[in-house]
Amino acid sequence: MVSYKNNPNYKKVQIRNKKGVYQTVYKRKFPAKGTKNRGLDQRDRDILRKRVKLLNKRKGPRVGDYLRLPDGKITRITYIWSNSDGSPYSIQAGGGNYGYYLGDGYVSYSGGLDPGFKMSKYTIKRSGTKPGHVWFFHNDWREADNSVNAVVRFRVFSLTRRK
Repeated sequence: MVSYKNNPNYKKVQIRNKKGVYQTVYKRKFPAKGTKNRGLDQRDRDILRKRVKLLNKRKGPRVGDYLRLPDGKITRITYIWSNSDGSPYSIQAGGGNYGYYLGDGYVSYSGGLDPGFKMSKYTIKRSGTKPGHVWFFHNDWREADNSVNAVVRFRVFSLTRRK
């Protein structure tokens, strides 16, 4: 059972049920379920700053970063298959601009994956930054319809075929 007692997103209210007995319930303080983009409050901004700082400590390409393909198209990285030493074996791309969850130092993509690019056939080089959308749970409280969206800077990598 979920406890709303210490959740800052809920307020305690007394209601009378059909039998006339009062009981305590917790109701959401912010707009109705399904409402997104309610805006970032101070706690959300603190969570965002912390998570972006941790994410930026990661070296090399990351899920959520942009990939400039050999044909010039720009897409986002959706998954990275790694070798045992941690280096990328294959990079999958093709996700839209949404569906990227920002966790503590990582990004996770939810959606379809295009075929990957085997790094044995390609070279990858960092070539700038570009803004990208992410989401996380409002005030770090996990429940349905409780997301907030943000835009953060992601790395851009150029992919070229090895000769």
